[in-house]
Amino acid sequence: MRSLTIWLTLSVACLCSTANAQKAANQDLFGNWRIVAFRFGEGISVGPGEAKKLLRKNVQLSSMRAVFGNDICSSPVYESKRMTAEQFSQEFKTSLKSIGIRDDHVDLVNIQCSGSDWLVPGAILLKVRNGQMLTLWDGVFFVLKKQEGRT
Repeated sequence: MRSLTIWLTLSVACLCSTANAQKAANQDLFGNWRIVAFRFGEGISVGPGEAKKLLRKNVQLSSMRAVFGNDICSSPVYESKRMTAEQFSQEFKTSLKSIGIRDDHVDLVNIQCSGSDWLVPGAILLKVRNGQMLTLWDGVFFVLKKQEGRT
């Protein structure tokens, strides 16, 4: 009986630790972001004319909701995974280097809403350095910059 109690205690502690680690990892995502630029990879995209329409759009991310324009997800789930450069190239049909990422991997966050993919700009996020992220929409990688002083 004692070993079962110890196992249950360790299991609960491990689950809490995992949940806390996930919450801490998402904290750098949370806040207000603005699309400030765009980049093209090696694949097909809508082109600069259409891409410019999303400049200066805001994305708001928190544990309670995610917002892009009029699209609101009131129960977002943030799924994080690390992709190697090869995995990224296979999935997104372009290289990390072509979109300005010099590392051999990238941390990707996919936002789920009500149990399925949230189909808006800002729902797929690539973490990059310098307080920026990229999001993919219509073959264009948009640069998101965190807005200081706004939460």
